[in-house]
Amino acid sequence: MTITTATAVSGPSMFRNVDELVSVAKDRASSDPVRLTVRDLIGYFDARARGARVVGHVSTRLRSEDLRTEPDFSVSPIDGTVSLVKAMPTEQKEPSDDYRDQFRRVHTLRSARQAVVSVKPQDSLVKARTMMALNDFSQLAVCATPRSEIRGISWESMGLAELSGDVSDARAASVPIDVVDLKDDLLPLLPRIASLGYVFVRAPDHSLGGIVTASDVSEEFGLLAGPFFMLGDIERRLRLAVERCVESARVVDAVNPASARDVESAENLSLGELKRVIESPEAWDQLAWPIEKSLFLGRLEEIKSIRNGLMHFSSDLPSDSDVSKLRGFLGLLRHMIDD
Repeated sequence: MTITTATAVSGPSMFRNVDELVSVAKDRASSDPVRLTVRDLIGYFDARARGARVVGHVSTRLRSEDLRTEPDFSVSPIDGTVSLVKAMPTEQKEPSDDYRDQFRRVHTLRSARQAVVSVKPQDSLVKARTMMALNDFSQLAVCATPRSEIRGISWESMGLAELSGDVSDARAASVPIDVVDLKDDLLPLLPRIASLGYVFVRAPDHSLGGIVTASDVSEEFGLLAGPFFMLGDIERRLRLAVERCVESARVVDAVNPASARDVESAENLSLGELKRVIESPEAWDQLAWPIEKSLFLGRLEEIKSIRNGLMHFSSDLPSDSDVSKLRGFLGLLRHMIDD
């Protein structure tokens, strides 16, 4: 499964397809590996986001070529950069099943891999307060070293500590805070994050690797909710147009016979089935839309691919380009199809 169009990579090189990418990566010296984003890497495999099938397919191909990514592409940020390097003999093994539910892992949150600002336990409260104010932070880590005990300090903990007496250093105003791992399940942690306001994240080397706050979770799920709502509105408007304008026989014909579904109206059609209805010459004439058919259907195919990536348990947020396509397509439908 390869693509024939060029995909952007970091640096001046561009590869025509995955075969050329692999060939160049195998020839490069270890000191000069091919570097590209995870999004570009999976793009060579006709994928927009990482689900179980995509990760398994990419991993199998790289393993067969004695290659691996550094860091692991399956758990790196989608727009983070990885290097294609030669795999050692001890690394030639079947990929772990961990990726199968990676969409529920802590590492899917961007903040979990971002640097954390910290103060030492003996630092003054004035220093901690100044650092928080200058950086517009609500929390700081309190630790002697990145691998030592980690406590947290916040505006709330400082205020409560000062109410109880004279507080001179950061440790006196700090509180115990949960520390989680990148591979921990995210959903069971949500109540703790909501209650505590934040948790710290340990990196694979056991150092302080990130922080996840309640606002991070809200923002991340909000970014995912927007495309879901747009997709829902797109499907709703397409169903409405087909229901109003296209004869019912063509609607029934669009259903895959193997699905054994009883479909009586466009309300029961999937996005792929709606596309099959709309692309028929008779249905297109009945819709009578003042737009160019091939351009519309090409973009609808892209919308369908974006939808599949979102619905098939991917860990990745849609790209800015995907969100722009959803927004533009929905805007067009709103002009043509009244509620």
